[in-house]
Amino acid sequence: LWSKPSDEIYYIPKATKNLFAAIKEHFSIISPKPPSNVINGFSDIEAELEIISPKQVRDFLTEEADNIKFPVDINNIPITMLSKLEWLKSILIYCAEADEDQDFSYLNSLPLELTIDNKINIISDNRLLDNSPRLSVFEQDKSLFIHPEIIEIVNNAEELPPSWLGPSLNNYLTVLNEHIESYDRTKKEWLRNVISLIVKANEVEILDALGQIHELEIV
Repeated sequence: LWSKPSDEIYYIPKATKNLFAAIKEHFSIISPKPPSNVINGFSDIEAELEIISPKQVRDFLTEEADNIKFPVDINNIPITMLSKLEWLKSILIYCAEADEDQDFSYLNSLPLELTIDNKINIISDNRLLDNSPRLSVFEQDKSLFIHPEIIEIVNNAEELPPSWLGPSLNNYLTVLNEHIESYDRTKKEWLRNVISLIVKANEVEILDALGQIHELEIV
């Protein structure tokens, strides 16, 4: 049985197995594109058969997200098409429309942010993309790091959502300054981890991060 938002029937010209499985959880779809005589047959019975576009999926996700309190564990998210890692990845790729230009900015503000604690969130607040996350700097807060399987997808991106930050010293300290008040700054081990992050950076990185270093309230 299809769980669908309308009576329209859609098709996807070139759908992967996971993309088809994910989208059919919410839309009546067929894949691949049927021959013209089948499409004409739908017109004869006053039914429409249209391609489901990435924009339609983005709009659907935006509307559904309005009714959800994020972050949500991937296994518990009410938007079924995002409830499996492979499905979420396929939806992210489809919504991004980044095959040609590697521009992933269409993802901004969508509920497609999976962090390494396996929770989904709206793409809006600053998060770090680092396959070797320095969790000790953030008191093991896994919600601040994008999941490695998502990083793999956007690894060659020319453009990312503005809140997805690379693993530079400046970006680490930007995120740290945003959350530092929630940490116990009296812990010597935590302080050592922060200092280690800075002193192990090269001169160029330190110069680039001077503004964030001056803002640090670590004592």
